[in-house]
Amino acid sequence: SFDDDWIKILDVPLRGGFELVYDYAFLVAMNPSMRQKWAARMAELITPGTGLLVCLEYPLFRPAEAGGPPHGIKSEDYDRLLRGKFEKVMHYMPVRTHKVGEGSDMISVWRRKEKARL
Repeated sequence: SFDDDWIKILDVPLRGGFELVYDYAFLVAMNPSMRQKWAARMAELITPGTGLLVCLEYPLFRPAEAGGPPHGIKSEDYDRLLRGKFEKVMHYMPVRTHKVGEGSDMISVWRRKEKARL
């Protein structure tokens, strides 16, 4: 699980969550066995209905068996991890990126779905 001490230290109330989170290679730095926990944590931190998660999908060219970090990943992995709590609203190849990711890096933008009403 993830620690919330940083919230207490900063003394910043979340008030329903963050409006924007940018994942720049955070997911691929973690052991792949933690990816489900990452997705659940993003859903906890991002404001339902309006909050956005922007992901640099990198390194798409790297096979999963190559190890890491960064650990290889595919766009389909983001879809599988996020589709329950998020809706993909954009997916595109950036005009500019690092040399190693040219021709393969992608950007995905996800909107946090509203919480289910009982």
